[in-house]
Amino acid sequence: MDLLLEKFKKLGVDNAPGQECFQDKNILDIRGPQLSGVPVDFSHGDVDAFKPLPGSLEKFIDGYYWGGHQAYTEYRGGISSRKEVSEVLSEYVNAQIDPEREIILTPGTQGALFLAMGSMIARGDKVAIVEPDYFANRKLAEFFEATIVPIHMNYFESDQKSGIDLTELESSFKAGVKMFLFSNPNNPTGAIYSEKEVVRIAFLAKKYNVALIDC
Repeated sequence: MDLLLEKFKKLGVDNAPGQECFQDKNILDIRGPQLSGVPVDFSHGDVDAFKPLPGSLEKFIDGYYWGGHQAYTEYRGGISSRKEVSEVLSEYVNAQIDPEREIILTPGTQGALFLAMGSMIARGDKVAIVEPDYFANRKLAEFFEATIVPIHMNYFESDQKSGIDLTELESSFKAGVKMFLFSNPNNPTGAIYSEKEVVRIAFLAKKYNVALIDC
């Protein structure tokens, strides 16, 4: 139990996502000048920013009438839903996505990230993480007892690219990194990876047999 408590302590659950900067002065300060007006907390998406997708209500009503038929599904999620998702993804990435083998439905991105990392990280594995990047990447890597390898991003000095240090990334792959986590657009800076950067990352991952998770 002590080990489990220690794991959860590393997650820093006392702070909402993005609020660590209010508690830890050593965290990189990327805030701009203070703006006037009423403060809004974006850390949990507590903003009425997006309307429901068209057809959402109809889907919800359909689920109600399915009743007990949907009480238990395959662990991967219902095949009809996976087929719908595969069609959209296949068109988006211009590559065929197999709904039988290549899709798992989760209750959200946090669940998906937890499952993906938990299935591929063993204790002591080296995991490369961009600094700065999405707060959960580091916390989950620590929870699974990975060895974190920081990859720096010079986003202030870059134009038309994210500024990730690809030389440092390749060096980490050579040194035995098993997985590389990154968000695109980068969270929290908003920096977007250029096509050349994405292609280079994919090339290096294939060359050194490194797993990629883009969250």
